[in-house]
Amino acid sequence: MAGFDIFAAEQVIALKKRFPQIQLISVLPYKMNLFSREKCWTPDWISRAREIFSHHDMGVNVAERYRPGIYRERNRVLVDHSSELLCHWDGGGGGTKYAVGYAEREKVMITNIAKAIQNG
Repeated sequence: MAGFDIFAAEQVIALKKRFPQIQLISVLPYKMNLFSREKCWTPDWISRAREIFSHHDMGVNVAERYRPGIYRERNRVLVDHSSELLCHWDGGGGGTKYAVGYAEREKVMITNIAKAIQNG
C-alpha cells in the first residue's frame, strides 16, 4: 500500500486531539527538501508530507543525503526503536518485506493490517 507511512502519521495527528501525550516522530532516510519536488513523489504526497511535518513533535534524518541502502537503514532504525511494527504488507517485495523480516529476526511484535483486512 503506497503511502502507508503518510496514512499512519495522519491517524496519529488525529489521535493527538484526544490523547495529547502521543508523540509523532518523523524519521526520514535522508535530508529532503519537501518544498521542491522529489522525483518519485506526487504533488499530493508532498502536500500531505508537508502537513505532517508541520504537526510532528520531532524530525530525524538518518543521513544527510541519499546513498544506496539508505531506505533499508531507515527501516532498521524504525524497527530498532519500536516495540511493535504496524504495517500493511500484502506479501510482496520491497521495503515493507525487508522491514517485516528484520522485525521478525529482532523479535519485534508485528501487526500486519493487510492480513486483518483480508480476513474481514
